[in-house]
Amino acid sequence: MDDRVFDIELMNMMKDNKTGIPQVVSDRIGKTLASLEDKEITKKKVKFRFAVPKKLKQAGIAAAIAIIVLTVSAAVSPSIANAVTDMPVIGSVFKLFGDMGLKLASDRGVSSFVAQTKRDKNIRFTIKDILYDGSRLSIGYTMEGDSIGELGRPDLLIDGKEFNCSTSGQGSLVAKNCYAGILNINPTSELPKSFKLSVYVNKIGTVEGKWEFKNIEVKSTANKLNAKVITPMITKPLGDGSITIDKIYISDSTIKVYITRCNIPGNKYTYQLSDNYGKVLVSMGWSGGGYDNIENMECTFIPSKNKPEYLVLRLLENKIEKPETAKEVKVDFTGNLPVTISQGQGGEISVNKIEYLNDKTLVHYTYKGNDPDRNSHVFWVEDEAGNNLKNYAKSIVRNEDDSYTLECEPIDKNKKIKIVTMELPNIQSEIEFKIPIR
Repeated sequence: MDDRVFDIELMNMMKDNKTGIPQVVSDRIGKTLASLEDKEITKKKVKFRFAVPKKLKQAGIAAAIAIIVLTVSAAVSPSIANAVTDMPVIGSVFKLFGDMGLKLASDRGVSSFVAQTKRDKNIRFTIKDILYDGSRLSIGYTMEGDSIGELGRPDLLIDGKEFNCSTSGQGSLVAKNCYAGILNINPTSELPKSFKLSVYVNKIGTVEGKWEFKNIEVKSTANKLNAKVITPMITKPLGDGSITIDKIYISDSTIKVYITRCNIPGNKYTYQLSDNYGKVLVSMGWSGGGYDNIENMECTFIPSKNKPEYLVLRLLENKIEKPETAKEVKVDFTGNLPVTISQGQGGEISVNKIEYLNDKTLVHYTYKGNDPDRNSHVFWVEDEAGNNLKNYAKSIVRNEDDSYTLECEPIDKNKKIKIVTMELPNIQSEIEFKIPIR
């Protein structure tokens, strides 16, 4: 999700504030929004810029946004909840809540066994497993206790030293007072093939404490995940500057594209990666650093199950500068499915199924258009009074078949609702790079 979609979501959340968002949540949102701009850290005259990762933006809009936000990626049955709570399975958290790459790594048994637990302030925090695939570092964990809440950003050390990275997270409450989640860490520079990782958790929800994990042995599993590096070194001009694709790291669990931008505005463009089958890959966000007008960027994506012959990287211009001016499109839901709603040039969304459950309502839909990684998330459900019924603490889930699931608050099946999106422009690709990978 880029800034455009994030602003649309935020606008909707603020519009619905009258429905009773607790003051503590509103205060947290206000504090965090002030820090969502790209942060700059100056070190040895080198400026590092960190983008808020896509999944973080999705989940953080009304869930009291923090650097790491507890998001929900799936609906979990009681049997699954018991499995996570009762079975010390190393790959269980990755398998239940991980993206395609983490699930694959879990199935192959290449994640590192940890199963370390620390207790403080009546909260039990367990690091179940760790995977370092040579590019990203992922931590599967659980939290148990009466006062669990959002995970404050932990302090991370590699061989006793701080390192620059961007982070994102996902997971779910799987049982009463039990949360299982995944912390994804994307370093801005290459890590050693083996190292000692220390994780210091200082805050969970409103509870401050010490959950410290020191010197966990971690080894790269790149050789077990068919990792390889391609160095295209392709440069194309753009305006008064240029874009260079320096190298691409490809494994069964991660794709990372390394880019050098020269004299290119930082927030004017977003990046889309697709395979030769036309499948747009899910973006995990980007990070970068540089000096003067030269910036080195790293864009991370989740690979598909396809075995592509080449990848296509597109630079897309952010054409909506003022999301508040975008026109809403609303359709009354009469009970008949499917329901298709148009985004204008941006595509269309078709609602195919609605599940009315006791504790939530699940809306299943598909997106048709050229920008699934962004436009598919500009979608929500309203009641007759215009209140957004989306559960802001839960992220929209992109399923393996490229359908989507929106989780809402419990909705009375007999009440009238509206299906809502916005008119969006067609994407405009400023530059395309075709990159052979075989």
